[in-house]
Amino acid sequence: MRKLGFIILCLCTALTAFGQSKLDLQSQMMLLQIRNTAIPTYNSRTRSFERPREVQQNVMAMVEFKGQNALDELDAQGAKVLRVRGDIAIVMVPTADVERIAELKCVRRLDASRFQPEHGQSALREDGRCS
Repeated sequence: MRKLGFIILCLCTALTAFGQSKLDLQSQMMLLQIRNTAIPTYNSRTRSFERPREVQQNVMAMVEFKGQNALDELDAQGAKVLRVRGDIAIVMVPTADVERIAELKCVRRLDASRFQPEHGQSALREDGRCS
């Protein structure tokens, strides 16, 4: 009876490790905020909560890949490869396709960028100092 219980425990542990997403939780939450314009985000410069006006079209991400033809497959799936170093690539991915691209067999891990300023937004104030 103990052996059977131990075998079931080992199988459950292996299945939970195998079933995890290639996107980390912070990237999943960031994608939820980008896609849902009803969720307000905190703007640290103005110290207020703001609702995004429109859904962001593309997300910059770091992809750890495996295989020789991984970059070609990423291009074919709609990801624009910007830089490559070793087995890590910086890519621009359409927001709607992030999960689909993360589930490709050639992708080992995908980390979406945490902060992207809105178009025309700058970290500098009008007097030239950082805000």
